Amino acid sequence: MATLAPDLADRSWRTAPAASQSKPADGFLSQWMLRLLFLDVALYAIRDTLTGSIRYYMDMFGLSTLWFVPDVIAFVVFGYFCYTAIIQNRSLLAAMLVVNFFAAAVIGAIYMNQSSLAFVTGIKAVIPLFVGMAFIDRSITEKRYCRIILFTMMAMSAIGLIFAPHSNYPWVGANISNFGFEKTVGKLWWAGGVVRYGGFAGDSTMAAFMVIFPYFLLYNHLPRWANVALWPVLFYALDISTSKTASGVLAAFVAYYVAIHILIPAHRRLGLQQGVAVSSYLLVLFPILMIFVLGGANIDANYPDLFSLQDRIDNSWQKPFEYLSQTYPAGLLTGCGLGCFSYPMTYTEMAGYAVPVDNFYITTYLFLGIPFAILVIAQAFAVRNLRDPSKLALVAMLNIYTVTVACYGPSFATIIAGYVFSGLFGKAAFGPSYARKHRRSAAKTPPDPSIAEEPAHRPGAAA
Repeated sequence: MATLAPDLADRSWRTAPAASQSKPADGFLSQWMLRLLFLDVALYAIRDTLTGSIRYYMDMFGLSTLWFVPDVIAFVVFGYFCYTAIIQNRSLLAAMLVVNFFAAAVIGAIYMNQSSLAFVTGIKAVIPLFVGMAFIDRSITEKRYCRIILFTMMAMSAIGLIFAPHSNYPWVGANISNFGFEKTVGKLWWAGGVVRYGGFAGDSTMAAFMVIFPYFLLYNHLPRWANVALWPVLFYALDISTSKTASGVLAAFVAYYVAIHILIPAHRRLGLQQGVAVSSYLLVLFPILMIFVLGGANIDANYPDLFSLQDRIDNSWQKPFEYLSQTYPAGLLTGCGLGCFSYPMTYTEMAGYAVPVDNFYITTYLFLGIPFAILVIAQAFAVRNLRDPSKLALVAMLNIYTVTVACYGPSFATIIAGYVFSGLFGKAAFGPSYARKHRRSAAKTPPDPSIAEEPAHRPGAAA
């Protein structure tokens, strides 16, 4: 198995952590909150990689409540995000998002006439976004232990899929009980007569996500030979999961890696990476384009493999807005609240309207409305100033992946979606002049000596 390689010697893309500009009195608290943030990401990664097996054995030993530990920590991290982004960085976008979040919780409760379970489930589905967003001016992979955990989860997810056709995992088809509700932790799905294996996660989509996205976070910490050696293994695991979306995204990444890291000279890479990341936001408009061009076209009659795309065009991407226009027209602008037209809606009286939307941007717009559209536009502009090569690649790959996946349910997927937006709330989000203005205002505050930035590694040093 490949060994994690060094960070790049050129750390010019890394801005100083926001916490390093905090007052000395805040230093101890900031350090512990950051540790909690990294811990929560690690716990979510472990939980989503091993969902089926963890829930099965937790239920067996009467420890099911431990499943919710990462969710409890996430609410603490939400408070850290509010403090760092709004109070320290004075981000108007962050303030708008937080107000929007609370307003959406209320709108959802009213629109869906939610029970307490549905209300909490809707909030729990969205709160991991803020865990990802809390990485303001930081990288998920800057801590060595976090890199090791992510690499291990990527490997375990791949191994779980590879051995699935030859093993009878005990959690497949098993039922557990949580708060009086029965839940199947490892469903066996079929597609076109082929089994969709879920590996240790028990769900093929989740298992496939945990194969590729930890890899996208880590690829820049791996030597070239390790990247190339991993590709056949990852493709094989994805083929067993039958996730066409994940396989397509990995194929896009391989083309991206070969073009940028092998064929393009080093001095031209950053500009090209920024251009690809910015251009990827055009994919946000892809569902709208498809509805206008192929709505009702029945292309699946001649091309059966395109059935799922035609279904999304005719149903998943349109029906929620049709239902909103009938039941809550204002929701076309304000959104219909946290959890609407997603799995929390199935716990409400409006379960009959629930539609698998299968697109992150449409789903989140339905949750939050116009404020989220503003956030996406701001993000598309801010990406031009992003200098982290790993994050630039992640932006492009996530925008491809989310065309047909909502990223709610597997919490680590929601975290990655939030992480892509995290730089938007930093002081350098909109370019050097914006950053200089904030540096001048912060110049009177001495840096906290208790928080030191992790030193850059030399090429060839151990990770």
